[in-house]
Amino acid sequence: MRGFGLLKLLLLIPLALVLMLILALAFFEGRKAYWDYRVREMCAKDGGVKIFERIQLNAEDYRRLNGLLGEIPTPERRSATTKAEYVSDTERTWIHRDSPEVYRTEATIRAVAGSRTLARYVNYARVGGDFPTFAHPSSFSCDQGYGSVSKQIFIIEGVEK
Repeated sequence: MRGFGLLKLLLLIPLALVLMLILALAFFEGRKAYWDYRVREMCAKDGGVKIFERIQLNAEDYRRLNGLLGEIPTPERRSATTKAEYVSDTERTWIHRDSPEVYRTEATIRAVAGSRTLARYVNYARVGGDFPTFAHPSSFSCDQGYGSVSKQIFIIEGVEK
């Protein structure tokens, strides 16, 4: 009878470990699902792209501005060279710093000449929060449907996009 109790205990240990693993996995996946839901809500509230002004460029201007694949680079104002004609100001606001990281990114694209605001872009994102693994962390954001902001601002004539 005593051996039977020890045998039950030895069988319960792997079962308890599997149950703990399942609970941990459910915890991490549930937390990711919660933050993905919140990101969707925040995106619906104020995420997206707002174009204030479109710029018409010819092929020569496109090459001069180092255009590639139908896009015009808009470097960060802090790192832009003095000859940059279009720059972006980007601000990241942390909503949740622990795993998973959740943040809001707001970028404003400006024309240096005249300091005109061309577009404003707001995105929310969740990164990480996965069950502890050595794999690349998962992510979720609402910018998949926004497309290229540059392609929405700049209308390029005579260039294959």
